[in-house]
Amino acid sequence: KRELLDLAGNKNLQVSIAINAFSFMPKLFKEYLEAYPHVHFRQTIGTITKIQRKLENGEIDLSISVPPIQGENIEYIPLITKEVFLIVPQGHRLASYQSIDLKEVADEPFISLKEGYGLRDLTEKYCSQAGFTPKIAFEGDVAASLLDLVDSGLGILMAPVFTEIDLPQNLVFLPIREPICK
Repeated sequence: KRELLDLAGNKNLQVSIAINAFSFMPKLFKEYLEAYPHVHFRQTIGTITKIQRKLENGEIDLSISVPPIQGENIEYIPLITKEVFLIVPQGHRLASYQSIDLKEVADEPFISLKEGYGLRDLTEKYCSQAGFTPKIAFEGDVAASLLDLVDSGLGILMAPVFTEIDLPQNLVFLPIREPICK
């Protein structure tokens, strides 16, 4: 129905979207809205579980999430693939490394989002593949504050880098050799 309305040039098309990956969203929306100025977005945020429930109940039209949401009646299409880095503060014992095997940080304190958020799921998944459960020293629900917590020396962080804008200069982004984290 939406595709037909779009093709017909409906001037009041509203799309409800849930997201949990924010960094690359402004550019994506800007480019889309330049091409389709008659579309209006209504955005919500949430955990993977919350977004999946909204998709299954028809409360939202689509989602953009990291990692992708999967379900019996959910189709997902990868938009981008990004490398996940281990982020440490300057002065950390690993800051001079060129890359790292994730198992080398099994005893380090981690900073992450709360359970149910995509970044937390990725962290737990890759740490499990490396043979350990991350020791979460600090968890929150605001992704933007995580880099500041690393910068303060409260722990290390696993995260993809979607943009080079406003990245703290005093953090080190280490590529992870094993397991492959994307």
